[in-house]
Amino acid sequence: MTDESQPRALLENVAEKASQVPIKVAVSDAESLLAYATSNGIAIEPDVVRIIVSAKALLAKDECAPDSFEMQTKFWSALQSLAKAVQPVTIFSLKASTQKVGRDGWMGLILDRVLGKRFSTEAEWAVRRLRRLAFVALLVLVAVQVYWGVGLRLTTEMAPLIAQSEANTKQHEKLMAEGRTADSSEIQDLDAAATILEGEMSVRYEILETWNYVWRSPLVFLGLVHEKNADDRGPYASLKRAILVTDFTSQAIRLYVLPLLYGLLGACLYVLRTLSNDIRSLSYTSAQKTLYRLRIYMGTLAGLVIGWFLQPIQAPTDFQYLTPFALALLAGYSVDLLFAVMDRLISAFSGK
Repeated sequence: MTDESQPRALLENVAEKASQVPIKVAVSDAESLLAYATSNGIAIEPDVVRIIVSAKALLAKDECAPDSFEMQTKFWSALQSLAKAVQPVTIFSLKASTQKVGRDGWMGLILDRVLGKRFSTEAEWAVRRLRRLAFVALLVLVAVQVYWGVGLRLTTEMAPLIAQSEANTKQHEKLMAEGRTADSSEIQDLDAAATILEGEMSVRYEILETWNYVWRSPLVFLGLVHEKNADDRGPYASLKRAILVTDFTSQAIRLYVLPLLYGLLGACLYVLRTLSNDIRSLSYTSAQKTLYRLRIYMGTLAGLVIGWFLQPIQAPTDFQYLTPFALALLAGYSVDLLFAVMDRLISAFSGK
């Protein structure tokens, strides 16, 4: 054999082996599907079973032989019938639910070094990732909801206290102008009421400053916000400024942060519910991982979008914000419905 013929023969050998890979994989997949159908009591035609079982003979035959063509035709037809019989299960979903794999991605490499290698099916990895995401989303939502509720409660309670204190001050000045002394009962009552109000406002002011420090401290650390000294431009000036800042921050949380989190939680609920059905029916595939990620992103944005279209209902106390948040959760869960409504609105104002 010449030197030129050796590389040519090697390439022909590699090409021949590569041409055998699809049929080998298909035969192995067909056997797996047949085993699944048999173990789950799915009725398969005897001819299909016979062809699948005898398909291993294809591996020993030359693909260019006439009888091999006929056998391959029968095999692919039988595989198609078998795939229809076991739907929605496919060979890809069967592998994703049974074959053990390691962690993937750069985060998987880090976790393998820290926690050691771990092997699970792709469906189990998907459940773990989505379960952690839903748990973190719920914790963050509860923390932000409580934080926002405290700020809202403080600003709501401080306004009447300041108004009452200013009214008592004016009444005190009026009585002093009328010639009342500090020993008079009216002045003493006003002083006692002022002391009580000052104590209540002092406690709430400390909580208010702590509330503002939570979101302000990261910005101060980054140099985006600078600490300001006490404001001496008038009575309760620092307190009023703190209330105004808290009110702006709580509105930003209500309009942007909370709808996003509610939409994220709704999307996580939908994906977990859908994933549980996929795992129960063995129909989960690795391709659905990307679809579920997109669904989570779209659900999060849908929660924000629905918050822009809705205003709080007129109701007492904090329950006035319940409906927009509940609808943001619903939009994240059923994002398809929201997009269908938006498409119908757009089509109503657009031409053919």
